[in-house]
Amino acid sequence: MIQTMQSELFRIRKSRLFWACLVLAAFFVFALALTFYHNSVNGMLPVISLVSFTEFLFSDYSLIFPLTLFLCLYFTEDFHTGTYSITLSKGTSRVHLFFGKLLASWGGVLFFLFVCFGVAYLSILMMGASRCSKQLYTEALGNTNIPAEWETRAI
Repeated sequence: MIQTMQSELFRIRKSRLFWACLVLAAFFVFALALTFYHNSVNGMLPVISLVSFTEFLFSDYSLIFPLTLFLCLYFTEDFHTGTYSITLSKGTSRVHLFFGKLLASWGGVLFFLFVCFGVAYLSILMMGASRCSKQLYTEALGNTNIPAEWETRAI
């Protein structure tokens, strides 16, 4: 079963579909972070907090779509190509084959979620840090000389 899991992890790592779905999900998560930041800058939210961002992040299903697409195609690919019949005819038990594939997919999902949440939280923390530095700068100057590129609020 360990060999099956290792081979399935290798297939996931070399899969173009996995990386394309990961990039798509990271883009969706980054877009959610930008939306959250825009809502907080425009006064809809008083302050950027990770608690409210986490609620905002989990209220959207755009992270689930690329993951579901990958998993559906990953599990059905072997039936489509006929790999299962070849592997099972060589003496591998079904339990080892399917359980190894399941564990490998769990590992892929954990990596997928780790990368997506990492992108989400790093982007919102960087945006929040830039917002705080802008506020400190304007408070130190007494709101007199605000650079034009910092005036990004929508009217």
